[in-house]
Amino acid sequence: MKRHPRVIAVSPANLGLAVFVLACSLLSVPVAAQEATQETIQEAAPAQFRLSPSIGLAGQYNRVEGLPVMFGPVLERDGPNPFRIDAMAIWRTEMRVGTDPEAFGYRIEARQQWGTSKVFFVGGTAHSLISPIEQWQVSDLETSLSTFFLHQDFRDHVVRTGFSGFVGLEIPDSKLTARVTYGDEDHDFLPPGNPLALSGDPQLWRPQPLVGVGRARTVSAEVVFDDRDRPRDPDKGWYLSGRVTAAVGGSMSLPAYMEAGGGSTDPVADERPIETDFWTGFLEARSYFRFERSLTMKLRALVAGSLDGEPIPPQFQHALGGVGSLPGYPTFSADCGARSQVYSVFHGEDADTVRVPAFAGYGCDGFALFQIEFGGRIPFGIVVDPDPDELDGDSYSPPLFDFRPRWSVFFDAAQGWSMSEPGDAEFLGPDTDVLMDLGVGFSTGAVGLYWAWPLAGNGGEGNLFLRIAHRF
Repeated sequence: MKRHPRVIAVSPANLGLAVFVLACSLLSVPVAAQEATQETIQEAAPAQFRLSPSIGLAGQYNRVEGLPVMFGPVLERDGPNPFRIDAMAIWRTEMRVGTDPEAFGYRIEARQQWGTSKVFFVGGTAHSLISPIEQWQVSDLETSLSTFFLHQDFRDHVVRTGFSGFVGLEIPDSKLTARVTYGDEDHDFLPPGNPLALSGDPQLWRPQPLVGVGRARTVSAEVVFDDRDRPRDPDKGWYLSGRVTAAVGGSMSLPAYMEAGGGSTDPVADERPIETDFWTGFLEARSYFRFERSLTMKLRALVAGSLDGEPIPPQFQHALGGVGSLPGYPTFSADCGARSQVYSVFHGEDADTVRVPAFAGYGCDGFALFQIEFGGRIPFGIVVDPDPDELDGDSYSPPLFDFRPRWSVFFDAAQGWSMSEPGDAEFLGPDTDVLMDLGVGFSTGAVGLYWAWPLAGNGGEGNLFLRIAHRF
């Protein structure tokens, strides 16, 4: 941030005092002035490159790759226009080094940034990743713990290998971020492995859905506006996000699949090409309202899917159901027939080819979801308010620390659509019904215990679940 000199106005009556203070400052520089001088020298110093090692996670613990451990060097240049490049190898702990060709992935990303009040950035990546098909419904930590402790992975995955380039703009004062990304990737199917799960569930992991295999070139544009008071636990404000993705070439196909088990190898469906000129979009709006000091209301609406009315590849589809969207219904149950039956597919090459179970698709070509939640604080617990002397008039400021339990009631409604017609090769099932659920919850901080009941369709008798993140 650019520093401006401080201007002090001195009246004639205080001119003598000002001269005396100035003389003292010339003879003995105060500590504060010394620190300011040091900061100025540091800002004037040329930016330097710094090379350091880094280790972390490349995603969440999942049934396909286990724990993806990421390690490698990071090269950074500080200063007003910072630059950073990460060169990371990814060890997939579920896969055997030396025998599994997918045991290692990588992510190399370079980013150059300019400006402070308006941040312009440009960069690119080269990567080989196992990525969630959808990740907006639950957090990485939630799905990692669920996989490890409960033998339940909340996500399905696709292998992405290729490169991308991006350019964007961040305007912190306007709470606005915009980004355009070009991607050129090879997508592939990968079956589940056998990672450790403490539940000791003897059953096999849920099959993976088939995805379009081959090369996909895409251009996506995304805009985010976020003026929430506290992004992790908001009481007021708006969050708006919109993304459009256009496929601009490539060549993909859906593999042939057979009946499940080790019986006949005659295909139920032959390999077929997938169009690579589709358009998809994702639009999300959230609003948060506070009534007095303890009551809040949260609203959320999402619409996503094909923009041209045509079917889209499985890895671009959407499936609802489960704790992140419709908690009164089983996970992925609103899928437009994609998981109505388990099939099998050959995976691997030559002598390493094996027959593994798979679903014929991921979900629906489009969906709409509406959620509302009303709640309040239970009037006991520990609260630390900010210093009253630092508050601006009568304006409300959230507590510095709030450990009071909360109660909530919520309602969700959604529907999914299939863009294919009966008889088409892409058709796996019809549109979903309009699904609704109603629930109650009790939470402390981000940890909450909830119960949800289905109000329509075949959702069972309800679902008791624990979350370690706010619903939205």
